[in-house]
Amino acid sequence: MSQSDLFALLGIEVETSQSSTKSKDKKNVDVKSTASKATTAQARKSETAKQKYSTREGIRKMPIPVQGWTIHYATHTFEVERYARQLVDMGDETPLEKVKEALWTKVPEDVRADILKAREKQENSNDKVQSETVEEEDNLDIDEDSGEVREKNIAKKEKKPEDLYDGDMTIAMIEQAFAYDYFEFASSEAISWRVDRENKRLFPAVTNGKWGAYSTGTRRLYWKWQDYLKDTDKPPIGVVAGRQGRLFDVREDDFMRIVAPSQLIRELDIPPEGFHLNLDKIPGEFLVQTVAFFKHFAQQEPPVEAAVYITWNKEKHSYALHCPRQRVSLAEVRADFPHFLDDPDTRIVVYIHSHHLWPADFSGQDDANDKAFAVYGVIGRLNLPMIDMRFRAGFNGQHYEVSAKELFDFSDVTYSDQFPLEWLACVERE
Repeated sequence: MSQSDLFALLGIEVETSQSSTKSKDKKNVDVKSTASKATTAQARKSETAKQKYSTREGIRKMPIPVQGWTIHYATHTFEVERYARQLVDMGDETPLEKVKEALWTKVPEDVRADILKAREKQENSNDKVQSETVEEEDNLDIDEDSGEVREKNIAKKEKKPEDLYDGDMTIAMIEQAFAYDYFEFASSEAISWRVDRENKRLFPAVTNGKWGAYSTGTRRLYWKWQDYLKDTDKPPIGVVAGRQGRLFDVREDDFMRIVAPSQLIRELDIPPEGFHLNLDKIPGEFLVQTVAFFKHFAQQEPPVEAAVYITWNKEKHSYALHCPRQRVSLAEVRADFPHFLDDPDTRIVVYIHSHHLWPADFSGQDDANDKAFAVYGVIGRLNLPMIDMRFRAGFNGQHYEVSAKELFDFSDVTYSDQFPLEWLACVERE
């Protein structure tokens, strides 16, 4: 099969002209949230703290200490303390105890009770000797050979440490603070967490310092409004960044001050808006295998959706194609936490899911979930000779259309209907 035939089969235009307008058909099935909610309200009263915080929803209520813990997301490492201070709007100059007091008021009441119990147990254990001495009835022994009287060896039993859940804030609170920088965390149903208590690490997954200032003789840029107010040597025009994502000109004299949206700042450059791939293109056979995998489930009765991830490992400098464990149905895919994200050097760069017989249009649920810094793909019309596919790249709900040829390298790639058979064991139909 020629490369042009392969492009036609994958629905990729060979010419450089714009692709034809996609069908505006929409799904008639209301796609529900991507994660099943844990029924914690019906949990048994006798459940232990470990059981309580083992479910997906329970993990979000797990208490985490502010100090010593880190968050690993998108190949970056963040200190929990940083987001704790951000959540209560307290900077580094505020004593940590004050931060903890402010956080305590935001911790749910049932979690507070667990924390207090854990602290009480810890205090009691600290007041006692960590190992118990078990003495026998007679504490003396006689050596039959020498006739010498000796003390018997004292047997000791080591106490098994209890699984205590102490902390200053919950993972849900960390999620809330994280959402200020990463909008995808505002939708808790799209986020899963893996907790490494031994190494004090948190791994969130999506199922998605100060600004360098410039100063000229006329203008000066300020990251915060308070920085402008504290400046005792203000320039003729101040430029202040606003929470709305806009810049504002500030002009002021002894008589008055006016703050207005900036119209033109000649000192700044014009960034090239849109998508740009910094690495080599993704191997084209990844897309060929993905299409074959999706077709397998599109041909079933009834057809179901499916999903794959493409990851990039910064240390190995390589891409990989993964099929996560997933529960699928006619109108949704729910993927489990991908354990390969335990490696801080690995992150998901492309999320792809199928719409089987439907058009490759991003649904409302897709728009709600696709907010992480990544590329998202939808492949549909898998029952037709020329399938339908769309890709978009973005973050925080802003997206730019990307063509398959911009992402994938199709050099020397031929068509195949094969995919790793072990993927089938990862898919559970609902």
